[in-house]
Amino acid sequence: MLNRIKIYVINMKDFVKFAGLLFLLYFLITSKNAQAQRYIAGFSAVEGRIGIIEVDGLTANFGLSRYIQSKGRWMCDVDFLQRNYIYSDMRIPLRQYTLSGSRNILLFSDKSKTFFVSIGAGLILGYEHINSGRKLLPDGAIILSEDKFIYGALLNFEMEYYIDDDKIVIGGIRQRGMLGSTVTPFHTQFFVGFKHIINNR
Repeated sequence: MLNRIKIYVINMKDFVKFAGLLFLLYFLITSKNAQAQRYIAGFSAVEGRIGIIEVDGLTANFGLSRYIQSKGRWMCDVDFLQRNYIYSDMRIPLRQYTLSGSRNILLFSDKSKTFFVSIGAGLILGYEHINSGRKLLPDGAIILSEDKFIYGALLNFEMEYYIDDDKIVIGGIRQRGMLGSTVTPFHTQFFVGFKHIINNR
């Protein structure tokens, strides 16, 4: 009975691999007929991202982007980031609310114009809020770091996969350096998201 179960599991794994290859082959074949009208100057998009940061935290993002002549795009984003710091048996939240402006340049695209890779850089301005403003902890300790306005820069590495001419799945890594922060200046974000072209011809 155990041997039969083992054989069944192996066969299921092989089936999943085979189905995945068929799925990939289907996209490779159908992408040849896709319209290559992508990364067109003047087009705009709305986009949203969710992700995690390197230590016990999360991030969410909503933005607008506009494609430009040099095969790149300008982006303006509103960001929320929360990182939790462990103290005794408590988790102390650091929250950052920021506005960023950046420019990405295209590094690579496949022949079918379905998959794109870009890098970028930008500036950030926002506000940092620690433990919801509560300075005194239950054990009598006091948080010395202050809520304050923050500023900094970001580096962005992003991949885009076009499901359709106006529907795009995105993912990547973003490194933030908040030089005005009194806690941790650098945060590495890993994100996934969705983008929609709003004026596709």
